[in-house]
Amino acid sequence: MTDIYRKVHLGFFRKPLLKITEHGFIYEGKIYSLSDISEVRLVGGNGSPKLLGIDLSDGKKILINSSALELNGKKYNNGFISGTNDAFEKLKAYFIPA
Repeated sequence: MTDIYRKVHLGFFRKPLLKITEHGFIYEGKIYSLSDISEVRLVGGNGSPKLLGIDLSDGKKILINSSALELNGKKYNNGFISGTNDAFEKLKAYFIPA
């Protein structure tokens, strides 16, 4: 199954962000694997949206804001205290395996 994540701008405009496939993830038209990630950072929460920062080995950076994220055409609302939602948690689990 393929998951398509989009950024939501101003509540109306949607911009493609990531596509997760069984072969890796696609960012800006290029396919990457988890081995192409050099660093992952997670910040926020406690009432503010969580942010996930991903540095790729080719120098590109991905910044994901939990409050502006849409998964497969569905917009999710953040929890008031947690600062996260189901779509963000699924993406976080992909990039930061337990």
